[in-house]
Order: sequence, then C-alpha cells, then structure tokens
Amino acid sequence: MRSKLLRPNTDFVFNATQTPLRAMREDMKTFTVLLFNLVLYNIQPNSHPSDATMNILGLIHYINEDLEIDVAGIISRWMKEIVLSGHPDKALRSSKVKSTSPLGFPCLIMGLCSANRLHLPHIGNEEIPTINDDYVDRYCKPKRRRARQQPPPPPPQPPTQPATSGFSDQNFYNFFTHLYDQNDAGYRAMSAMQQSFYNQHTGQSVMTPQDFQTYVAWPEVRPTFIGGGMAPNADAGEEAGMDDDDEEDDGGEGDASMEEEDEEEADSDDD
Repeated sequence: MRSKLLRPNTDFVFNATQTPLRAMREDMKTFTVLLFNLVLYNIQPNSHPSDATMNILGLIHYINEDLEIDVAGIISRWMKEIVLSGHPDKALRSSKVKSTSPLGFPCLIMGLCSANRLHLPHIGNEEIPTINDDYVDRYCKPKRRRARQQPPPPPPQPPTQPATSGFSDQNFYNFFTHLYDQNDAGYRAMSAMQQSFYNQHTGQSVMTPQDFQTYVAWPEVRPTFIGGGMAPNADAGEEAGMDDDDEEDDGGEGDASMEEEDEEEADSDDD
C-alpha cells in the first residue's frame, strides 16, 4: 500500500505503538487523491479531506487494485451510522459519526427522492463541478511547498565609539576605591604621628621613617584604570602624583626638623 498509494520518501502516520493511523493528503499520489475524493463524497463521507484513515486507505487500495467491493453494502451501513448518530438512546447511538457532522450522501438522497417522485422545494441551486484536467491540477496534485523565507538580516549597527568623557562602571568603582585607600592611609599616618609624639614625650621608642612608610602604606599615584585613559584624567593623575610627592617631601622635612629639635633639647638638658 505504501509504494502504490503514497509518493516516494513518504510514509503513514504512526501512533506510539507504531501502528499506522492515517496518510496525509499531500503525501498521496495524484490518482490516490482522485480515489480519495471519490470515497469521501460517494462511498464513506464525514471524514476530513486533509488525511485518510486506514479504513479509507484500505478501500482505496481495493479500488486501485480492481478488487471486488460491495459498494452498496458499505453505503447502506454508513447511512445507518449517520441516522443513528442522532439517536436519543445512547446505547444505539453511533460512535463512528458525530451528530454534528454534515449529512452524508446528499446526491444519493436527492436521487432517491426524485426517483420516488417526491416533491422537492427549490431552495437553491448548486452545480457539481466537472472533474477534468483543470480540477485535477487544482485539487489533486500536491502544491509546491513554499520555502520558508529567511528573515531579513538585521541592519548593520554602527561601530561603538569609545567613551570620550566620564568613567565606565568598573572605572568608577576603581576610582572611588582608590580614594578610600588614600583616606585610610591618611588616617593611619595621623594616628602614627600622634603616637610618635606621645612616645617621645614618655621616653619611648619612635618609628623610623621606613617603618612609618610601611605602616601607612600610602597608595601613591592613582593608577590608569582599564578602559579609561583620557588626557584630562592623565593630567589629573600627574597633578595627584605631584601633590603626593609634595606631601611625602613635607613629611620627610617634618621628621628631620623633629629630630633636630630632639637633639637641641637633649643638649640643653646636658648643659
């Protein structure tokens, strides 16, 4: 059935237990679609035109192989299912056809009514189209599947220019961290100087300049942070470095003057 009814490289739709359930319309051969339309509108209606279940495919296979089929028996049983679909007794109601499904075999019913000379009011006119080559080309041959259109590429973004002013978030954090380190070092220096004055007054030992610098741990000149490096900032760094050097020089002269005063006081005490 697969090779005779379906197109190459196609297959039935299977369930979880690998049991074939149906075949999609676009996977059928052109002649199979013609037989599918014949079955839907004349032998076993009330089915979706988009796919064929396995019972319909079996009927199509018998027709395709020119095997003997009891078409009248199939139609009569199916008309019975259609009638029972609206039966009030649930035990007798059909489970194959829904009660909301459209009426099947309209042409057969109208033909039987006309054959029995029943009066039929003219409510409307509808012509059944002729099945010719144009009909086959339009409704039976598979439509060309449109290739999925790729979304247009996004417009090129202008190259990002480096910042010309201000700091990035990381540089902003590094800058203030450096200021905090300088403030902490200044506090340690003031505390060490006060402790040195107290030690001198009480005759205790005083830190040497090397010990003093080690204890204060002054962060020195502000470093160049990654991502920054503007000329105005560099000038500010140089000015900060000059101020730091001046403060360090002032601190050295203060220590020397303190030592000279200590020597003069010691000489005066000896005299």
